[in-house]
Amino acid sequence: MRADAAVMVDCLFQVGGCGAPASAEALSDHGVERVEEVNPRCISAPGGGPSASAVCAGELRCCPAAYTIFQAAGLGALLIDMNGREVQLWKGLHGFPTKLLPGGQVFGSTGERNPQHGTQDQIDLVQVDWEGNVVWRFDRLEHIHDPGEATRWFMRQHHDFQRQGNPVGYHAPGQEPLVDRGSTFLLVHENVRNIAISEHPLLDDKIIEVDWKGNIVWQWRAHEHVEELGFDDAARAALRRDPNLRAPGAGALGATPERRLGWIIGQHHAHIIPRGLPGEGNLLVFDNGGWAGYGAPNPGAPRGLKTALRDHSRVLEIDPITLEIRWQYTPREAGFVMPLDASRFYSPFISSAQRLPNGNTLITEGSDGRIFEVTPEHEIVWEYISPYWRKPPLSLNLVYRAYRAPYAWVPQLPAPREAPVPRLDITTFRVPGAAPLGRDRVVELRDAQGYAAEADFCVAPAEGSGTTRA
Repeated sequence: MRADAAVMVDCLFQVGGCGAPASAEALSDHGVERVEEVNPRCISAPGGGPSASAVCAGELRCCPAAYTIFQAAGLGALLIDMNGREVQLWKGLHGFPTKLLPGGQVFGSTGERNPQHGTQDQIDLVQVDWEGNVVWRFDRLEHIHDPGEATRWFMRQHHDFQRQGNPVGYHAPGQEPLVDRGSTFLLVHENVRNIAISEHPLLDDKIIEVDWKGNIVWQWRAHEHVEELGFDDAARAALRRDPNLRAPGAGALGATPERRLGWIIGQHHAHIIPRGLPGEGNLLVFDNGGWAGYGAPNPGAPRGLKTALRDHSRVLEIDPITLEIRWQYTPREAGFVMPLDASRFYSPFISSAQRLPNGNTLITEGSDGRIFEVTPEHEIVWEYISPYWRKPPLSLNLVYRAYRAPYAWVPQLPAPREAPVPRLDITTFRVPGAAPLGRDRVVELRDAQGYAAEADFCVAPAEGSGTTRA
């Protein structure tokens, strides 16, 4: 494993059914190189066959054995196994996002429009096989001539798309996306005018449905539904002045007049958890935080733009009927002191959350390239940090979105051999070349008093926060 990538895996595999400890021979047959005493617990069938179910070392509940795919910055679509081994790179394939399909195929795009002419517009959406061959393509949404550029077709897709057969773009039992037929839903841009919103031209969003042959068979335009979005007069006035704000976290949602959810700011990957997964029917969203929203001008937002501010992120699972939070992962659950170091869990743009078959949640903290998995009790059981960085001016190791998919979706490869990785202990970890822990000399001040727990805080910490560390 490279020194600039970090992976933690606390998983072993149990063979022979739920609750039955596996033999060393059986574990070896399934790729586990070291056997420890485990607390067997039936969690899920990881896709390698009905005889395998995942258990974890000690008391930890781990993820099902699966690949993770993400867009490696400046490189392409990268597929890694549970130990972080890079098993396949589709070099040069863009992704907004990249998605794995059954049969070892991937979704992505071949490029992006010049940002001087169109923000975030993808050229096309392509379906690519294991050998890098394009087996399906859609780009014929708009035929555009940009100044200084050749006239060409653009799809103008951004942020998301879905293939028929699966409602969320990630693995859900019995809901596999179609690979040789079916419709594709895409979120795309469209330039429009609507004087009911603003006298300025609008960069609008619309959803289109495209059949297998590339025909647009349905569409929905956001600007035609602005009255349904609940903007108050102050927000409408700010929108009229500047309707095309493009900045990290350009949108913010308030839940109800009671604000029972607080402000959801700059949100990404909002979706309903599909049937067959824990929490089915609830809304799962990465609530970025940052700065967003339209409203009355104030000293921090003199034009009424970016009126909502928060310097940490949240992952929320929400009952869409009652608006009650059913589960969440915030800096408090991560064990950080609120609000003093809440920004340790913070991605003000991009990012995502995926519910896994065993009830765990795969979280992409996108701005710093961190992908990690947490249990329902908020324990981190797997973590990966991307070592791939974009070129200036956006010099970040960002990951827009990562997805987990079962090994069975890549029949071209045998199931990887997994090896448990011990957790790093940051109290003892030393980088190569650093001096070992320990003091050459200690002088004790006899009259010194002890240290008060909160003596150095200029801001009082939230009650109950900072009690544990993930």
